[in-house]
Amino acid sequence: MKRIAMIDGDIVAYQQAGLTEVPVHWGDDIWTLHADAKEAKQKVDAFLEDMKVEVEADSYLVAVSGQDNFRKAIYPLYKEHRTGRRPMVLGEVKEHLIFKHKAKWAPVLEADDIMGVWATTPERGVEKVLISIDKDFRTIPGLHYNWNEPIEKIVEVSEAEADYNFLTQTLTGDTTDGYPGCPGVGPKKAEAILGDVKAFTSIKDAWPSVVKAYVKAGLNEKEAIVQAQMARILRHEEYNFHTHKIYLWRPE
Repeated sequence: MKRIAMIDGDIVAYQQAGLTEVPVHWGDDIWTLHADAKEAKQKVDAFLEDMKVEVEADSYLVAVSGQDNFRKAIYPLYKEHRTGRRPMVLGEVKEHLIFKHKAKWAPVLEADDIMGVWATTPERGVEKVLISIDKDFRTIPGLHYNWNEPIEKIVEVSEAEADYNFLTQTLTGDTTDGYPGCPGVGPKKAEAILGDVKAFTSIKDAWPSVVKAYVKAGLNEKEAIVQAQMARILRHEEYNFHTHKIYLWRPE
């Protein structure tokens, strides 16, 4: 069976671009920050090959985010707080991924969504491994590899477990991405609401408990759905690469 490594190009580009930045002291208290874009591109090339070897893949695909994000139209505060400085050569490195490594992107999708659609699209004779350090990927069923946790090697996430993780993030929110989830609900409360993951059956059965938690917090189902749409990494039935149409997640 053919194995394809599907790599989160956003994080790879950010990390490798950042690693090339070097502070330079010119004397008289004058400092500048130096970055070698050529070096960053070489680091990216080597890293992608390393990942291919690490998961014993026959080939790899890379995904990067587009300029816009469909979630901001639904919840304007999504990632609004991310105002820090980005690595100087990040733009050049992402272009390198697109032109040399044929990285896939779509106008309003994040790399996560592209990978989620790829990973869940049925293909005979193909085994896919999602490669990222982002915990959000555990909401996608399939094989996963986290290069920050190489001891784990490849981990398989079942569809039930992925759905459970998706509802967990719907409840807890994600401060990194800037959506709050259900007020007052952390991981332990989310587990109490959803029950043990081993006993989880389906989103359909668990959704009333999610809504109940939101209502208890003074909100309603509509607000719960918005948070779920923030937490949802798109799967194959939720995006059409030909028409670029997004089918937002709904409980029905």
